[in-house]
Amino acid sequence: MNRNLSLLAIGIVAAISGCGGGSSPAPGPAPQSLSVTLSTMPPAWLATAGTASLAATVQNDSAARGVNWSCTPLTACGAFSPNSTPSGSMTTYTAPAAAPTGGSVTIVATSVADPSKSASAAVFISGTASNATLKGQYAFLIAAPTGNSADRGTTTFAGSVNVDGNGNILGGMEDIVSTTYRDQQDPILATSVDPVSAYSVDATGHGTMTIHTQNAETLSFSFVLTSASHAVIIETGGNPGSGTLDLQSGNFATSPISGGYSFTVEGVDASPTAGKIAFGGIFSSDGQGNITGGTLDSNISGMVTSQAFTGSISKAPDVNGRGQFTVVVPAPALTRSFTFYMVSSKVLRMFEDDNEGLTGGSAYAQGAATAILSGKFVFEHSGWSSTGRAVAAGQLTADGVSTISGGVSDANLGGAPPTAPTLAQPVSGTFALTKSLQGTLNLT
Repeated sequence: MNRNLSLLAIGIVAAISGCGGGSSPAPGPAPQSLSVTLSTMPPAWLATAGTASLAATVQNDSAARGVNWSCTPLTACGAFSPNSTPSGSMTTYTAPAAAPTGGSVTIVATSVADPSKSASAAVFISGTASNATLKGQYAFLIAAPTGNSADRGTTTFAGSVNVDGNGNILGGMEDIVSTTYRDQQDPILATSVDPVSAYSVDATGHGTMTIHTQNAETLSFSFVLTSASHAVIIETGGNPGSGTLDLQSGNFATSPISGGYSFTVEGVDASPTAGKIAFGGIFSSDGQGNITGGTLDSNISGMVTSQAFTGSISKAPDVNGRGQFTVVVPAPALTRSFTFYMVSSKVLRMFEDDNEGLTGGSAYAQGAATAILSGKFVFEHSGWSSTGRAVAAGQLTADGVSTISGGVSDANLGGAPPTAPTLAQPVSGTFALTKSLQGTLNLT
């Protein structure tokens, strides 16, 4: 999708004079005050040497100079990469290797244009995890691309679970869509109602969780915390699924879902053939439930198309952060709907709920105003090849113009086990980006 941006600057200078007198021009509007807010907050707790993504927004920053990041106590509070960011862009904070005196640090984002304006937040740094580390509402997304044919098959499993910091589950909601089974909008029972629902976290950050639902589902997980706000998680009840567990912001409403978003989902279609599906694209949301300017790139059983779409947020997020949006693709006339769980205004975990496709994935807010791909990047991708499931990961370098070079890739192209992965393969290629932050990447 191409967008043309025109900038028109008009300057008007007026001079009024007359014999014996004149008049002063009317005063213009008073300049608006610059302010700084933390738009992506740090977690309340972070393990030593743990990492967290942060962002600060600067209002009325006419010079667009962004913020500088700092923390206290100065000699033992951690580090930022990068140390300065444009308004709305992310930095990565790394906690100190040892907990500071008092156990907490203060993270500060200071306006470059006006250093008297800043925003801050405190983070408790601890070297030992426990049940108390996990507290609040957490969104989870678990995918089982190959599934267990004896049970659910290819599956996307999403939801929100509320935990109390003492090993108890307070409630939540879960959804399962698969080739053979559906269990949607199923309430999670609290520990006080059913003791089967519970969780535990050991000192290393490794944990287990079992949830029992109103529809008699019993689901078991193992997870490892990277911080109090994020964990990687697998299902341990017989289905080979893995995914993420993320602390939710709690600001559940349509209005924060505003601006540009990119998204990807994958899975299978709902027909008996269960053809492979992957969708990716971009859209804009106005914070009032309207979705515009969408582009949907589809790969359905190897047939690739790209189409424009519009849509709407048809159900506002509820107390679990669970909402729904629909997209309308004009040719052929087709409406697809997705249930989502809000992690924050920046991240939505989602799955397709329309029985057209059984897909799941994520949508992410687009932070930058211009498209730049420059420097070293780590990548991961997965999908299907003629021999079965295919996964790859590696590193590449982009020159900021159009060229990929100096990369390396490890891949496993599937087939019946045992498989023979290809390792340390050189990567080069090209890329192209549009002003809408959409682009193409060709790797060899």
